[in-house]
Amino acid sequence: MIFQHQRFQIWNSSQHPYKHSLDDFAYSNEAMPGVSGLESALDYLVAVLYPQSQPAVADVASLPAAGNTINDMRVVSDDGDGKAASYRWEQREGDVAAKWYKIYDLDWGTDSILQQFMLKTQDIYVKQYGYDDLDSSGTPIAGSLAGQRIYGGASASTHLTLYANSGDGTGPQTGFVQFGDNVRPITDSAFDFGTTSERWQKIWTDAIESGTLLATSGSITDSSGAIDFGDENLSTTGGLTAGNITISGDDITSSSGQVDFADENLTTTGTVTANSVTATGAASSFATATTVGNLTLANGSITDSSGTISFGDENLTSTGTGTFSQVTGGNIRISANEIRALNVNGSIGVYADGTGTIDFNSPTRVVSASFDVTSGNATFSQSIVAISGVGSRLDVDNVQIDGNTIATLDANGDLIIAPNGSGLISTSGIFPTTDSVSDLGKSGNVWNSLWLDGSVTDGTSAILATELLALRNIFFRDAARTQAAQAGDALFYDGVSGTYLASVPDSEIAHADLSGLVAGDGGHTQFAMLAGRAGGQTIQGGTVGFQNLTLESTSHASKGSIIAKDNVRPFAAPVYAAGWTGTDLGSGGAGWNDIYSKGEHIGLRLENVGANPSASAQNLGRLVYNTADATAYVDTGTAMSRLGSKRHEVDTSWDGIVTSKVISGITAVDCTKAIWQLKNNGVDFETMQVPIKATSTSEVTITLGYPLPAGTYRLIGME
Repeated sequence: MIFQHQRFQIWNSSQHPYKHSLDDFAYSNEAMPGVSGLESALDYLVAVLYPQSQPAVADVASLPAAGNTINDMRVVSDDGDGKAASYRWEQREGDVAAKWYKIYDLDWGTDSILQQFMLKTQDIYVKQYGYDDLDSSGTPIAGSLAGQRIYGGASASTHLTLYANSGDGTGPQTGFVQFGDNVRPITDSAFDFGTTSERWQKIWTDAIESGTLLATSGSITDSSGAIDFGDENLSTTGGLTAGNITISGDDITSSSGQVDFADENLTTTGTVTANSVTATGAASSFATATTVGNLTLANGSITDSSGTISFGDENLTSTGTGTFSQVTGGNIRISANEIRALNVNGSIGVYADGTGTIDFNSPTRVVSASFDVTSGNATFSQSIVAISGVGSRLDVDNVQIDGNTIATLDANGDLIIAPNGSGLISTSGIFPTTDSVSDLGKSGNVWNSLWLDGSVTDGTSAILATELLALRNIFFRDAARTQAAQAGDALFYDGVSGTYLASVPDSEIAHADLSGLVAGDGGHTQFAMLAGRAGGQTIQGGTVGFQNLTLESTSHASKGSIIAKDNVRPFAAPVYAAGWTGTDLGSGGAGWNDIYSKGEHIGLRLENVGANPSASAQNLGRLVYNTADATAYVDTGTAMSRLGSKRHEVDTSWDGIVTSKVISGITAVDCTKAIWQLKNNGVDFETMQVPIKATSTSEVTITLGYPLPAGTYRLIGME
């Protein structure tokens, strides 16, 4: 039997030789709307997988270098091997600009079309069993970036987020994101593991190596040989062992039986208890009220509860003062205001050593009828001298000695101090008690010679009265006394009149003739040397408080500049003591205008304010640091604008019923420009995947499809 339609040959006229297209074969799928045949299905797949396909070009050189959009696709009919290839316009990591990358090399055979389609035309998806990415020339990438690369987003500040499964929902995570191999960064010391605000809860590991530090179970070591804790406090409830020393609980012990503090000072406000204390240094100090047996040593006091302190046969020496209610030595007792002999009819002798004297510096009173003063072979009896005990004064005949004054008691009586024979009266100095009142000598009683050491040129030390009178014209510029001396005059000898006259000194002396003016120094150390002075110079503006030193370029109305050829620095470094104190550059009422600088401003700090100053066009660009909110601001001329991002943070309460909440009155950020998150305060601040809409610049609305579990949730906005 011959069939009507045979697959391989035409046997009769009823058969029709005909080539069917793919569109002749019907095909439909709910995932492909509008698809009715195989051809339209393939067209749909190409349009979805490669939405930016562009017309094909003849070769690689024909690929356009401009007018392209990221992810544009073009087929190159011949990429150099006579066969087609597919190129995509990309800008990969490290590229300065976008360029064409070969992503598919369509060197297919008819028997492997499906295989090559799966292997080479799906590079935008992750391959379960691996795939080698190609560079722009179609060569597999080698090195640290070999294999597949996965990007979370297509724009900056987007993320790659991995979840273990989709069944955990918003509750606790039950699955794991797992790694079957080692994990490493592609660049050394460039990436972080977590952030300051998004931290890992716990990390389980057998060892942690950070720099040269290695932490393993029960051990922390460092290959440098040292571990530095900086200024941190260390706390542990267990024991601490270092070498032979063990610190545990309240005890510090050593396996050697000895704890040595070397030359360190030990201080405690508590009590030190020991079997014995041995001081090996030059001196030891104990706190006041230290007790040794019955003896108590306190500031300014040594007492004994027995009422007696014995020094045995030791000598006591002190350069200070001893205070006692009663002192007994030999047969002498000193008690209250008395010195008394203890033996019957005993005498009291007061003796000075050698040529020394016994001085009484206070009024001395004799209470018995008479007394004798014996010195050598002479005896002076009280009856010879009449002594009047009036205060500290001594009256003898007409002479009174009172304090530092010797005066006569009779009216207008002369006081005569007469040495014996040719003896002289010697004094270290003499002067009148009242200025410009008393005379030296008087009429009929004149001095003969005035002796001054080296005062004349005749080889003697005597000046005759006539020679002394030659000084009589010093208050005049002429011997006739018609021209009075002026301020600034100096005294010069006039050889014509033989007298000393006042004169303007610049006519008699030249500055260069003065001795003591060293070349290059000037001799006048009270003045500044323009050429410099050995050892440097200090210039001070005033001599009393709050006076200034003013430097001006010129006295002319057209001012120049004050130029420093060397470094300018303050006299001393600033000191921090409840605020910085030191030398300022300018002041609150007199600041500098513009400061031109091409070097670093080391240690420069912003102006600290408790509240922002008012904005002003005159202060455009002014920087301040607000200590109240720990934020830096810049004056834009119309407002104090915050530097860096703005932040709004508020805790909201949810009752487990409501599915919407409006948060209004927000002023810290512009709600329409901020990025928002809602975190669960009760579940380790988990980020809730909920829609947050900015309905105005000061209001956001949180709308849910289901109520959140009852609790507090933290709303955070960053602008």
